[in-house]
Amino acid sequence: MNSPSNPNEDTIGEVTSDLEIIDLQPDVNIPEICDLNDVGDPQSFLTDLIGDDSLYSRYLSGQISFDELMREMHRKETHATPYSGRHEMEEEDDDAQSETEGRIRNKAERSDPDYRPRTRHRKKSLVHPTERHGGTMSRTYDPPSKRKGGRKRELPIELAQYLGEAERCLNSDQFNEAEQICKTIIEADPDCPAPYIVLAEVYYRQGDQEKARELLFSAAERNPSDTNLWLSLIEFAEEKNDLALATYYTRLAMRGAKSDVSIRQRLIQYCEKAGRSREALKLRLNALSITPEANGDEEFKKARAIADEFFKLMDPASSIRAYEAAFEKYPDSGTDSDRNTVLSMMLKLNKHEDALKFLIRFCGVSIRAVNRRCLRLDRMASELKKPNKFKECSYPDTLPPELCLKLFLVMVRLGLAAVVTPRVQKCFSDKIAEKFSDWLLDIAKSYRAMELYSDAVTLFLRLTKFKRTMRLTQVWMSLGELYVELGEIDKAIKAYRWVVDSIDPRCADARVALGGLLRRIGKHQEALDLLNPSSLVQMQSPPYKKEGQSTSTPLTESASVKPPKDAFSLEYASPSDSDDDDEAAEAKANAEWLQSSAAIADATLLSHDPVAYRLAYERCKLLDRPDSIDSFLDETWDLLFTDVARLCGPHWAELSMFLDNTRLRSRLMGRLGSSASHRSITDIPNLADGLPLRERQVSSVDVWSLFLRLVELLMSRLPHSLTHLETATIWASLLPQVYHDEGRRKAVSNLLISSCLIGRQGTPALIKLKELQKQWGDKNQYWNVLNLAITLSRDSKHSRFLDRLFTRETGSLPVGILANNDCLVRGSYRYAIARLVGVREAHPNNPLIALLLAICFIGVSLHKFIVSRHPAVLQGLGFLNEYRRARGHCQEVYYNIGRACHQLMLGHVAMYYYQKVLDMEPVGETEEEKSYTDLRKEAAYNLILLYRSQGNLSMARYLMQKYLVI
Repeated sequence: MNSPSNPNEDTIGEVTSDLEIIDLQPDVNIPEICDLNDVGDPQSFLTDLIGDDSLYSRYLSGQISFDELMREMHRKETHATPYSGRHEMEEEDDDAQSETEGRIRNKAERSDPDYRPRTRHRKKSLVHPTERHGGTMSRTYDPPSKRKGGRKRELPIELAQYLGEAERCLNSDQFNEAEQICKTIIEADPDCPAPYIVLAEVYYRQGDQEKARELLFSAAERNPSDTNLWLSLIEFAEEKNDLALATYYTRLAMRGAKSDVSIRQRLIQYCEKAGRSREALKLRLNALSITPEANGDEEFKKARAIADEFFKLMDPASSIRAYEAAFEKYPDSGTDSDRNTVLSMMLKLNKHEDALKFLIRFCGVSIRAVNRRCLRLDRMASELKKPNKFKECSYPDTLPPELCLKLFLVMVRLGLAAVVTPRVQKCFSDKIAEKFSDWLLDIAKSYRAMELYSDAVTLFLRLTKFKRTMRLTQVWMSLGELYVELGEIDKAIKAYRWVVDSIDPRCADARVALGGLLRRIGKHQEALDLLNPSSLVQMQSPPYKKEGQSTSTPLTESASVKPPKDAFSLEYASPSDSDDDDEAAEAKANAEWLQSSAAIADATLLSHDPVAYRLAYERCKLLDRPDSIDSFLDETWDLLFTDVARLCGPHWAELSMFLDNTRLRSRLMGRLGSSASHRSITDIPNLADGLPLRERQVSSVDVWSLFLRLVELLMSRLPHSLTHLETATIWASLLPQVYHDEGRRKAVSNLLISSCLIGRQGTPALIKLKELQKQWGDKNQYWNVLNLAITLSRDSKHSRFLDRLFTRETGSLPVGILANNDCLVRGSYRYAIARLVGVREAHPNNPLIALLLAICFIGVSLHKFIVSRHPAVLQGLGFLNEYRRARGHCQEVYYNIGRACHQLMLGHVAMYYYQKVLDMEPVGETEEEKSYTDLRKEAAYNLILLYRSQGNLSMARYLMQKYLVI
């Protein structure tokens, strides 16, 4: 396009041709603007307006710079007296000013010779074209919606015009200039969101989406009520499949637009995708109160569905809140079934005050005091501290019976029993008991819980006469307990005996309570007979026998299992145990045990009958008296170890097989662990054949306490009870109640090791010590005890363990010494030397290794079939010399050298070193320490043997009189 001769006149012509007349409404507060008579000629007004556009035209044509444009605009605004109130009007009406500026800017852009309409050059934009400058933003081209929430921060007129220049640069793909302008505006006014939006658009068009997202988030933080900004950020997160980030942006968007249904629904969907169902339900519940519908029934139906979902998620408190919110908003839409459900959940959670509030608000219940004043809900907690002032309770006649019963239950629990007791007694009828026996029983229990024993007895006596409740064990048990509270022992005994004889002979609680009362009145033997497991009448099919069969079980018919005196001798005399490498013999023994144990049914085990197990436990407690200790030991032994002994089979003395074999031990404890005696009552809702488990279980703590009491009595009878103590500790390590607790398992393991070492039975102690190697392998005490167990064991089961241990820890000193000693005992001197050489490389200056090497070479030299003994003897003497150099001069060194020469039949050399031992003082600071290291008696005895072998009896007699006679 060619420029005209007079560019200003042509520009004015274009502006006047495109000028839009804006109809401004008069404003009395701005007479300078609204009084058109003072303006004079209308053409002058138009001329002033055209003058501003001329500045824009000169700027756009390149005649003036942007800084000169800003200075001219500022000068005209400050010197224009007739329009001095314009800035005030612009501050009061931001939207109109923004619209006017947009129109002028559009006209100025159209006057640009390089201007290209947006409809012809549409680019993928981060910001909606019609909303970019206004501060809203969308990644789609939806029609702009009215901005909700509070007003955002607007830029001053100069910065707004400067931002328009940034938008012009953006549309002209001058991204660097637009970015620089936006950053300048942000430095001048960092709290306005508009430059952040334009700058985000710049980065978005350049492909830097992460930077655009950060700037867009900064703009949203400065204008949190703009939902379009948040929606753009949410779409960013969705494109990245970042559910957590999308949820975070949606939460922030919902804070600025809490009544926006679409945003709340989007957040609900995100929570459901993330698996936070409870949070999604809470949002749905809040949406009901924010966006109510005209139809209350439909809303209540939605609230009911939400409450059901909360209940399925095991969140009854939220379910109650959902119902309460629905009742508060639509009280007429709720049904009696809904009220009943809410009250049931409140009572289950023991929220009695909340239940009473609910009854008063939504069920028509009224509670009045003596002065006719009603109970105030806002002061309920303080007023219920004085329950005696309330004398009247009224409720509608149409209130269903179940709600009435729950009302009575709540009032009794809150101490208002005196108000409703007459009505409660009227409700205890056979007709109501037929439908609501559980609630009647709960009301009676509530009287007992509030220590209203007389009223509680009256109610329970009525329950014993109703057809529905007359044979309920709970009714008679509670009645007996109430009689005990009132001191009527004879009536309590009759109630408990009625349960045992007529209702449920297998009721352990009734038998235990009756046994305690009989013992209180002095009938000890009758109490013991009542608690005998053989006195149970089996009521159902196995594992419960039918009525009329024998009352004794196979367990009680069998004799008590006691360990024989030769129990462990049987174990170590077994040829299969002496051969550790005979896997076929071991597999055969395992198969025999599996066959014998499989023949024992679980139903015949005491631990699988919880009632019999508890009775046996209570019987043991009853026998724990000074005059019946022997009976207590027998009964406790049978209770704890009979099942273990039976499952171990006829050769139960071979207990090391179960301790050492992990598979057999796991199988054995699996049989014992499937019992009901050590599990929680919640783990076994039903026994075999659908028999409900109502009895209190014997806990693992009770079993552990009983075992400790047994050990205490056995230790008090040592040494005669040593065999029993060893067997008890071994069997206790196989009990699930002990094995599954780390502290108890360690205690039993230590007790087993101690008792077996005292009884000189090394194999069971060795098996347990092997399990402790990883924990205590760095302690010298452990290796000393392990060496003692190996020495006392009568088989070779430890050899394979030492071989594996030495393979893993070649440089370990205690492992090497034990492995060397094991090879020496088995006669493998060459293997012993090889192992000691490896240990010597890790510990070159250890004198004990040199001594052991000397012993090994001397042992090799004494073999019967050897080519030449001289090299072995020389090497042995060489290591003895190294041992003396490393150890120093002391009795120990000279005694060991003399003993080695004595073995090599070098008597004259041995006599020399023995004499040196006799002439030296032992090592130690005190006499007690010296007595531990004194070797003069041993040296004198060996020297006496040498003198006798040479015929020097007088010298031998002299040494004996000097060193050996006490």
